[in-house]
This record gives sequence, structure tokens and C-alpha cells, in this order.
Amino acid sequence: MKLREKTWLWGLNPGADHYGDENGLVGYNRMTPFEGAYYFGTKNLIRAERFGFPKAPLDGEAERFDSLDKTVWTVDPTRPETIDEVIRIAKYHKNIKGAIIHTDVEMYEFLAPDIDLIAEARRKLKEALGNDFEIWIQFYGIAVEVRKASITPYFELADVICFFNRGALEIHELDNHLASIYQYGGKDKKIVWGAYFWDFKRKTIMSPASLRCCLDKYREWIKAGSIDGMVLYSNTLADINLAASYEAKKWMEEHGDEEIEVETK
Repeated sequence: MKLREKTWLWGLNPGADHYGDENGLVGYNRMTPFEGAYYFGTKNLIRAERFGFPKAPLDGEAERFDSLDKTVWTVDPTRPETIDEVIRIAKYHKNIKGAIIHTDVEMYEFLAPDIDLIAEARRKLKEALGNDFEIWIQFYGIAVEVRKASITPYFELADVICFFNRGALEIHELDNHLASIYQYGGKDKKIVWGAYFWDFKRKTIMSPASLRCCLDKYREWIKAGSIDGMVLYSNTLADINLAASYEAKKWMEEHGDEEIEVETK
């Protein structure tokens, strides 16, 4: 298995991160999720919802990604219709391997759908699509540190823990974050770690050196079996002249075809 087969692209509608200029981004994003996967040479895509897009029915959107190895789609446990739609399209598109539930952090508060709703979404998806269909839950570093042991019930409901650092300042905490995930119930789960091309915490550039530091660490962890994969974020940041985005493409060209000998959890 090659490293690019362990690499995912976080796919959003073009312009999703520019909406309202809340992130401080400049330029105009036109690159689509599929174009982003091709650009970076990734084999897998997380098709994430933002501001209600993509909208159901999702057949046309799913068809665009049929050439990819694996896709994972957003579901919102507070909106059962999103679960029903993913169940429906997954029966026609065999590369749909999972569903992702988003969490968020605001002012040091962990925000997530009610855990009973997450449990019900998990039950419904597994019942309809089988136990091999994976439930992803996305977390941020600060959420794990603030919640501590009370994050464990969320980890228990995830087949895959999708983890993001909030910004460049957290990069030196990578090993501590992984240790916290292990400590609070994630040790036996698949872990997929995200890399931003923009520092969303400070609303400023992510340096190429910081981005490469992240990717080198993830590569080390993947090869050691500590995590299962990594996520590049995102097509929305790939065509607006960010140095870190160019660095990610260069890094993938250097390392994407490396063989991964260790099969992880």
C-alpha cells in the first residue's frame, strides 16, 4: 500500500472557507473537491457539508467521485434526512465507506450533537450498510484537552477519530495530543490526522515549514502504525496562492508513492 492510499482530501464546495471573510482569506477559490483530489494525488475524499452544501439528492455529486478509492460523507445526527440520504447513495456507490459527524470548538467549549443522537445515527447506519461501514467523528485538539475524560463516550462511538490541530501554535503539541487520544479511549480506534494549509486559529498564513513538519510527523506515525492516515485541508485553499498548499503538493510528489508496510488498526 502506498502512502497516498492513506491520504484523504477534505472536500468542500468552492468558496466555503471564504464565506463572509470570517477566516481572513484572500483570493477566489474555484477548485472543486474532485479537482483537489487530482491536484494533490490523493485516493480518498471526505465530502464535507458546509452551509447546507452539497444539497440532496447527492447522486450527481457521488458520481463525480466514483474513480476514487474511498469516500466519506457528512451526516448530521440532528437532521435524520442526512443519514437517510447517505444510506441511499451508499447502496449505489461502493466507494462510500463511511459517514463523518462534525464537532466544533468555540471559546474553549466543545460543541457536538447530543451523544444519544450520535449513538442512534451509528445504529441506523450500521444496520442499513453493515458493520464495515465506518463512523467517523471529527475532533479538535483543544476539545480533547478541555473535555479530558468526558470525551471518552464520543471516542467509543467512533470507528475513526478524525483529528485536527487548530493552528500552527499547536504543532509542538502533536505528540501530547496523540497521547491524550490514547489515554481517553482512542488507542484501539483508527486515527486520521488533518493538516491545514491556513492557520485558522490566528487567521493567518501557515508557513511551508510548519506544514511540512506536520506531514513529516504524520508520515512517521503512519509508518509506525500509530495512526491510520492523514487529511489534507483542502481544495478550498489549494488555488489561492498559499505557500503551504504548494508545499503540500510538493510533499505528496516526494512521498505519495512510498510503500507502507505496517497495517494499522
